[in-house]
Amino acid sequence: MKTQLILVLVIPVLLFLNESMGDVVIIYPSDDAAVDSNVPDDNFGSTTYLWIGHGIPDEGVRRSYLKFNLSSIPANKMVISARLRLDPGYVSIPSPQVGAHYLASDAWGEMTITWNNAPTGFNSTATDTVTVNITESFWTVTEDVDDAYRGDGIYSVVMKLSDEASDTATSCSSSEAIVSDWWPYLEVECGDQKYSGGNGEPNNPYRISDTNDMNEIGTHPEDWDKHFVLTNDIDLSGYTGTQFNIIGYFNSSSDNDPFGGVFDGNGHTIYNFTYSATGFFNYLGLFGYVGENGLIRDLIMSCSDVAGGVNGTGALVGLLHVGQINNCGSVDGEISGTTEFSSFCVGGLIGELYQGSVNNSYVQGDSVSGNYYIGGLVGDNSDEVFNCYATASVQCTSDWKGGLVGHSDGGTVSNSFWDVDRSGQPTSFGGIGRTTAQMKQKDTFANAGWDLVEIWNIGENQTYPYLRVYPAGDLNHDGRVDFFDFAIVAFHWLEGTE
Repeated sequence: MKTQLILVLVIPVLLFLNESMGDVVIIYPSDDAAVDSNVPDDNFGSTTYLWIGHGIPDEGVRRSYLKFNLSSIPANKMVISARLRLDPGYVSIPSPQVGAHYLASDAWGEMTITWNNAPTGFNSTATDTVTVNITESFWTVTEDVDDAYRGDGIYSVVMKLSDEASDTATSCSSSEAIVSDWWPYLEVECGDQKYSGGNGEPNNPYRISDTNDMNEIGTHPEDWDKHFVLTNDIDLSGYTGTQFNIIGYFNSSSDNDPFGGVFDGNGHTIYNFTYSATGFFNYLGLFGYVGENGLIRDLIMSCSDVAGGVNGTGALVGLLHVGQINNCGSVDGEISGTTEFSSFCVGGLIGELYQGSVNNSYVQGDSVSGNYYIGGLVGDNSDEVFNCYATASVQCTSDWKGGLVGHSDGGTVSNSFWDVDRSGQPTSFGGIGRTTAQMKQKDTFANAGWDLVEIWNIGENQTYPYLRVYPAGDLNHDGRVDFFDFAIVAFHWLEGTE
């Protein structure tokens, strides 16, 4: 067995462990140590090396643990990027493949950690894997550092071989090394936080928590290809006239900027969205123009008041072009086109659907009015409407109107309905007309193949279908159906029986 290096170096406490260079912060570890399965009760917290892997088959597996205090990152910032750097002093041939694994637990210290007591709750998949060579090596750990920054402010990581059966190894300098240039460190680039947090990436979307956040999206076209998640219900009644910044715009073929990102309503509701325009305005809605790759899902609009559009007016979207609307609704809104000119393509949810799709969505109780192509759900449809319904009152000065869809340019409508009593419209450019009583019966929708377990629910003879916020089996409303829900069922199993 190779003799372990246990040289102890006593050095003074350094006052510059965290150095800021403008928007880049360098953070050295507060704790770092190796552990060895061959000597599972030994601690190596005072050695100058961090061992990873092993050199010959009969030696133990070695891993290295590092912990970083992120308090030197200023408050209310966002983590733009983060890299973990190690300086190898020894590298085997062939070179080892080393992965950085995010460690959930920070409850360990460099002078007490051993193989036997080391936390094992790290991600099984490495955040990043690097082929280590004799020069300094960097691992990209942005998402992990951002999670830790937004959490307890401590980032812990385990460095281990991708294949711990391979006879490869490296040793890197620890923070006990005499030369500080060799020490491990985190290089974190940070910037001003947008909205209520997040960085717009799929696994860390921008968080929209209040009216200011919602209105700010429309002022940042550079973010319109990013990911957003609504974290609260939002009341937009403070914005009147044209004060709200509509998201995405289309003026002409050469002057347009669509929303092409993902907006996840997360089951929340936006109340009292108001936009009242005068003059020649096109494509009015919370989102003016949703384009390619654009997706809006799991969002309800309530009591919207949108008026004044010449072409393309809806509570949620003015123009949907090669985008998707899934699991969305509008309730008790008032949507109308301009009265200064002839108005076209007015819908309770979407004004104009052009090469896009709307699925599992509805309009309930809205009033929709205009001159041409006026529909309870969609004004003009050239693509796909699937599993949708509308109960809106539709008022139109021309024959181009419908209880569900006001006009079709070759679009398809599948498994979708409108209320002929409430809408006042006996026809539609697609969909099936049903009475109010039929629209409140489960069989109307079950016979059309609707998912009335996971997506929709209905109060028989009492309510129109409504979207489920939580899956049917999610009794504790934590977003998952698991053993805890079963425990609730078991606890109440015999209640009410003799």
